[in-house]
Amino acid sequence: MGRDKRFNGIDDDNNGFIDDWRGWDFVDAPFTGDPRRGDYLNPDNDPTDDNKFSHGTAVTGIINATFNNSLGISSVAPGCRTMILRCFDAEGFGEEDDVANAILYGIANGVKIFNFSFGDYVFSNLLKDVIKFAYLNNVTIIASAGNDGSFRLHYPSSYDEVISVAASDETDFKASFSSYGETVDIYAPGFQILTTTISGKGSSNFQNNYDKYNGTSFAAPQIAALCGILLSLNPSLTNEELRGLLIANTDFMPGQNAWTALYASGRVNALRTVQNINNSSIVRIYNPFQDYTAVFGSVPVFISAASPLFVSYSLFYGYGQRPSDWIPLISNVQSQVLNDSVYNWNLNSLPDSSYTLRLAINTNTGRTLEHRMIIFKDSLAPVITDVAFGSLIDKDAYSELIIFNTDKRSLGKLFYKPVNSTDYRFMIADLGTPNLGFVTPTHFALLGGNDLSTNQNYEFYLEATGLNNKKSVLSYKEFRFTSKPKINIYGFNNLNFTIPYSQYCNKVTDINNNGKPDIFINEIKNNLKLNVYEFDNGVFNKISSNNWGDFKVARDVEDIDGDGKSELLTSRSRNGILYKSENSFLPDKILWADTIENNFWSARFADSDNDGKNEILGFGVNGLRILEFNSGNFNQIANLNYGGAFDPVANSQNVLVEDFDTDGKKELVFINTFYLNSSSALPDLYLNIYENISDNNYQRIFADSMSRFLKGDNIVTGDFDGDGIKEFAIGTVSKDGEPVQYYRLIVYKSSSNNTFDIMDIVDIYNYKSYTETSTLSANIDADIKDEILVNTGTHFYILKYNNSEKQFTPELYKSNINSFNQLIYNFNNNAVNEILVNNVNDSAIFFEKNVNSNAPPTPMITRSYGINNTAFLSYTSSVMADYFKIYRSLNDTIYTFIDSTSQLFYVDSTALNNTNYFYKISSVSNSFQISESPLTNSEFVFVHPQIKLSGIEYKGNGFVGLKFSGKISNTIPSPQSFVIRFSDTTIQQIFSPNSIAVFNDTEYLLKFDSLKNNSYSARIKNLNDFYNAPIDESPILNFIVNDSTVNEFYISNATLLSSKKIKIIFNLPVSNDFSNINFYKLTPFNIPVLSVELSEQNNSVILNLGNGTIGATGKNYVLKVSGLKSSSGITITTGAGSTFGFVFNKEDLEEIYTYPNPVNINSHNMMTFANLTVKAKIQIFDITGKFIKSIDETDGNGGVEWDLKDNNGNIIPSGIYLYKVSGVNSAGIEVKEKLSKFAVIK
Repeated sequence: MGRDKRFNGIDDDNNGFIDDWRGWDFVDAPFTGDPRRGDYLNPDNDPTDDNKFSHGTAVTGIINATFNNSLGISSVAPGCRTMILRCFDAEGFGEEDDVANAILYGIANGVKIFNFSFGDYVFSNLLKDVIKFAYLNNVTIIASAGNDGSFRLHYPSSYDEVISVAASDETDFKASFSSYGETVDIYAPGFQILTTTISGKGSSNFQNNYDKYNGTSFAAPQIAALCGILLSLNPSLTNEELRGLLIANTDFMPGQNAWTALYASGRVNALRTVQNINNSSIVRIYNPFQDYTAVFGSVPVFISAASPLFVSYSLFYGYGQRPSDWIPLISNVQSQVLNDSVYNWNLNSLPDSSYTLRLAINTNTGRTLEHRMIIFKDSLAPVITDVAFGSLIDKDAYSELIIFNTDKRSLGKLFYKPVNSTDYRFMIADLGTPNLGFVTPTHFALLGGNDLSTNQNYEFYLEATGLNNKKSVLSYKEFRFTSKPKINIYGFNNLNFTIPYSQYCNKVTDINNNGKPDIFINEIKNNLKLNVYEFDNGVFNKISSNNWGDFKVARDVEDIDGDGKSELLTSRSRNGILYKSENSFLPDKILWADTIENNFWSARFADSDNDGKNEILGFGVNGLRILEFNSGNFNQIANLNYGGAFDPVANSQNVLVEDFDTDGKKELVFINTFYLNSSSALPDLYLNIYENISDNNYQRIFADSMSRFLKGDNIVTGDFDGDGIKEFAIGTVSKDGEPVQYYRLIVYKSSSNNTFDIMDIVDIYNYKSYTETSTLSANIDADIKDEILVNTGTHFYILKYNNSEKQFTPELYKSNINSFNQLIYNFNNNAVNEILVNNVNDSAIFFEKNVNSNAPPTPMITRSYGINNTAFLSYTSSVMADYFKIYRSLNDTIYTFIDSTSQLFYVDSTALNNTNYFYKISSVSNSFQISESPLTNSEFVFVHPQIKLSGIEYKGNGFVGLKFSGKISNTIPSPQSFVIRFSDTTIQQIFSPNSIAVFNDTEYLLKFDSLKNNSYSARIKNLNDFYNAPIDESPILNFIVNDSTVNEFYISNATLLSSKKIKIIFNLPVSNDFSNINFYKLTPFNIPVLSVELSEQNNSVILNLGNGTIGATGKNYVLKVSGLKSSSGITITTGAGSTFGFVFNKEDLEEIYTYPNPVNINSHNMMTFANLTVKAKIQIFDITGKFIKSIDETDGNGGVEWDLKDNNGNIIPSGIYLYKVSGVNSAGIEVKEKLSKFAVIK
């Protein structure tokens, strides 16, 4: 096993990836964390599917699950090898740079076909360019068309370079969910597709290892697998020829008689496609391209139109994305063409709008082969609107968020610099991960710790570039901000208490009256089983035995009926259950329950009307219900209605009960959701504040609404400013689908009786809708102010109100916390509350603030790196330290003091290259009782020779590879980091890349749209390597762009002059050896070519044929030319363009016949009906007149094959059979029926 190269930890094939024997996991999305996202943090060699729906496993099973093993299913292409390239996390979220990296890896490692069962409605330049690169390397890409049932442009399936697959249902119609439109190419079944799942996650109907799936995601792999079969049979097929084979051999769907925007080419027919593998077509518009946008002028149209079925081609356009009429640009051109300009389209007279451009090959089968795309005419620059900016908390620092919109799709850029400096830097304002180049109306840029220096003033301006390359710039003097310092991560001590990973009831009680604190918990991984744990001398002991069963969530504990024993309020779903104590100290006997119609979602106990009695509060269908115990019963005394226009409903169990405005009356504060109107897609929040005005009477005194969302117990109260009066706070989150996802804390304070104002708003980045969010208030440092504790995603903060600055600021940040709720209590009686939360490892942890520290604060390391036998560290300190002590380790265990410095940076010149070091730093100040601070967390530094630009390769079509001497960062850098200019230094123009991709761990792939043939130089600036060390900026490398147009030699047209002569016209003059008969072949009957003569032009020849059958035989006749050269020495192309087809049919049925006749069923499994009209129906009967089978001829080649099976699938016996034929001629007119017979023998 130690010699097994799969697991030896060595990059044996030198491709930059260690042990990648089964593919690679490219998921690299550390910006937001959550354990449910699975293996999401770092790329690795384990691409195992951890998607909660088994999406990747299901797709792969369709492609190549093993067959004939008596297990499960048979796939489409079980003999084809698959490479697993994982780009999406367990929740199904992915980033386009990860997808791009996977594509480039696949190209470098021999992938021929990609299946993309994903998509979105916006596109990035990065993924668009990488897909273009794959296409230019003859890689075939199949993509799902989308599942919203619309004709919206969907990416990547709408790209020209991609085969877009929509889904048909069990009736062969378009599946209701399937997207469609002009950019869809083909349909495949996508409804109730039985396939594989992750082991144990399938349906119980299929041994938990298989399930049925719906979606275009499961239609696309059927096409990808079919392409795999085709390439296995004919490896010389190009990606365009594969598309041509697919679309030329489909079946029309019910009601379809031509290529349409609804049905595209039709539903795939795999058998017919394989049978016609040598008859490939190309129908393609190369220029313009999908999403091309013109301002004015003319655009040259470059196309390929070649097919064995070729009759002519036409070029049309129509208004909009679903034209009702087609306007011809050129019609019925009877010459094939390969990658050539055929028309110069003048757009000046057209209004600004979208247009559909359509290329159609008219075939000799009567159908068309098409390529369609959506382009735009737009004469205006984008308009920048809705600019907003401000700071928000982002992990352990602040970032500046700048948001803006444009009135059309555009590429947004943010230019920024320190005030009073001269040079602007810029980043692409994307939809999350920066510098991917999203083209969208919505833009945001997040300037974080790597982009800004702390406590410095910055200014910025905005730029938007439309798809028409028109730019808008927006700059105001108000576009300024001040960066903020990093957030403290020290000053809190971890405690060695343990308790099961749970959801915690935040009421700590002494349930057994023994003077020890008890807590009720619901174990998250054990069906929320409810138990009680007691704290005793540093240990939590379980003192219950699953007394309440599963899914009973503890909400509150209190004696509410005055019997001296505690009651326990729980909820199951949205039903309430109240337990009392009888024979033991545990309240485990039902005292009261409301389990009908989800009408009591338990909240808490509270004396809301100041009558000295605790009520039960819970959320009902119509409002907050308040129940009071009287005379042995619980009676509803009030129902506080929800607010909002449509469908108001509770979505948080928390209710605050306090006298917030100090008028002697208690307020009840709670939240519900509602819809603004009946057509709203997502709900808003409604803040309700009711006040008790007398015994059992309440009225709403305040309301507010917000376009946010709230989940869990994220409404809290505390005295945040230390004035003795409580405020309240609401922890809200972004709605699903909003481009910027963040947590927002809104804090309210009463300014007068029944009046409440917003005291502060705190925004925290990195929230995602699928992550946990919890908010709690408590006093964690034993002063006069309560703090607010927030967990969003895997990020945890303690926020404290600063009275002088009138805002909340974070005084602690902790990572890797993932807690549905929190518990704060002083279990160990040390006058400081402990904090109990859950971490990302599904464990409970405790920590508390070190309030009695007599040492200086720990410094904060801000950056570190190591190059050329030297390590560099920089750090900050919140106090004036006398000096700083530096400690070092080789293994992160034993640290040795190595030096001290009074500077806020340190240079370790004793480090050695290619060595891992770990550093810790302390601050020393003699003004403290303990002069040295606690050490920082360990800081890893890999010291290595500084890497540099070491090679450059022009890869054609604007793609440039920049190679480095070491490992580069896997984060996309700013385009400004690459300086490309003419080698002639007198020309000052600098070319900026359209996109940047990580080709492998030592190479970037840059795409330029404007590099003409010339000599160029390249260098880098402000670029860091994988280890965050600066890359050497001194090398300048040169490269040459020499793109040239490749002339192709192909058949333009061919004509059957007689049954013995064929005239072939080429696009170029032929060479002198044109008469070599071995250059020419006519199938399917291998009719011999006897001689070849030059026609009247030097680009055409005439073939003289020998004996053979040419006619309406049910066969497509294909002329193939190979090996022939033009007079200039260009060899004729292979595939489409080297063939030309002939199809024959009859105008009547007078000469119908069958062959072979008689047919021997022992030696033949097919027979053909021939000399048919363009469309015909054959009805077959035995000699007694019993109906056997009906067969349709629809492809126009004058015949149809029959497999000699009846309607039940049985081979017919020997004997004499009758058949009746009806049909229509080329004009669509019915012709006279004909009756004939054939014989079957053994």
